[in-house]
Amino acid sequence: MRLILPTACLLLAATFQAQTTIPQLHATTFAGDPVTLPGPPAILILGFSQASRTQASDWGHRLAADPHRPPTVAYYELPVLESVPRLIRSWVLKRIRQSVSPNGQHHFAPILDHEQDWKRATAFDNPDSAYILVVDPSGTVRWHTAQPLTDQTYAEALRQAALIH
Repeated sequence: MRLILPTACLLLAATFQAQTTIPQLHATTFAGDPVTLPGPPAILILGFSQASRTQASDWGHRLAADPHRPPTVAYYELPVLESVPRLIRSWVLKRIRQSVSPNGQHHFAPILDHEQDWKRATAFDNPDSAYILVVDPSGTVRWHTAQPLTDQTYAEALRQAALIH
């Protein structure tokens, strides 16, 4: 019985995760590139607060610098800014854009709506964490974490992304 309950919980969690899909996204990167999701297989880095920025940036920088990242898997940093008051939103966007390198701007697209849908897709529970999702072309979340970047979490994200055909 002690083995059955944990195993059942793991299977339930895997089933829930396999059925989670991301909301549709039509956005533009800071470089002016269109982003449509679901789309190609992708690693998505989402942040819901300024405090999550460091963790999200760590993931983005690691992906950008990795020559072994699967070439068929896109990656995007997606700060969710719907909660930022409209009165200061353009100022916040300008400050964020200034902090992103020219190369990084091709992979950086702010999300301005559907925050609750994104929170559901990420299993949101801590505004100060970055949420990393590996999604397939249908938008199904194949793997996710809210753990800080480590060699192990990074390797697992890449392993899961490589499994998507």
